[in-house]
Amino acid sequence: MPITISSYGPDIARAKKYVYLTGAAYCFDIPAWSCPYCQKAQSLGYDFHAQVYNKLANTLAFIAVNKKLKEIVVTFRGTLNMANVVIDLHHSIVSIDAGSTVLERGKMEKLGKFLQEEDDYEVVLAGHSLGAAVASVTLFRLKEEIQLPWDFPTPKSYSYFGYGTPRVGNQAYADYWNGQEMQLTRVVNKADFAAHAPSSLAGYVHHGNELWIMPSGEEKVCSKTVYEDEKCANSVASMANLPDHLQYWDVAYLSCAGADPVSTAKQFFIPVTRSG
Repeated sequence: MPITISSYGPDIARAKKYVYLTGAAYCFDIPAWSCPYCQKAQSLGYDFHAQVYNKLANTLAFIAVNKKLKEIVVTFRGTLNMANVVIDLHHSIVSIDAGSTVLERGKMEKLGKFLQEEDDYEVVLAGHSLGAAVASVTLFRLKEEIQLPWDFPTPKSYSYFGYGTPRVGNQAYADYWNGQEMQLTRVVNKADFAAHAPSSLAGYVHHGNELWIMPSGEEKVCSKTVYEDEKCANSVASMANLPDHLQYWDVAYLSCAGADPVSTAKQFFIPVTRSG
């Protein structure tokens, strides 16, 4: 039966800010903070703080700080290399118990150290595509303090903003998030195919409040009483496509890759070792 979602949202104004950070996550030199989306984020008050990398999964996140708004935004990169493609195709690659996320234990130190100095900051988890899925699981681990150092500080609050988010978990996972009194905004652009994967027939359920960018370009705040509003993104499921997944408002997620084709090609190069 449909239940009332306790989580706050969607927040259109904030969603239109963090989208630039998710675009910056695809750039090849994030610490330089000079890509078009980095500069846009900087104009909104966000400065680069640190980068976190998981070699095993070849996934990446970076931390940006807005001192005026007292926000720490941890942004996760989406699919950009062959290892990410493997994760996308694997139905159970992300394990909450195993900690197979970017910010596994030992890699949360940069976030923890900042919070120890500024514990009145809000922590925002954001990402696009695969990054949005990993952001969700990482937020769960942070909020439930799973495998965190004993002295890991608690921030003022947590929030989540996902763009082109696939279905991440089952009904129990959705129930958990929908019962949280916190900001959970899931943005879907038009007929983005990722919003319909993996299939709900396999038991996957969306969580959080949906903000749908309609085919007209207008934003629609969807129902807060059901998990997936049939009058929102699900209404165009039959037209699901890739182009809508790659463009959210004025952020084109492949623009950095297109500007640096050599670095992009290297992401998909798999070295072959020759045996003697």
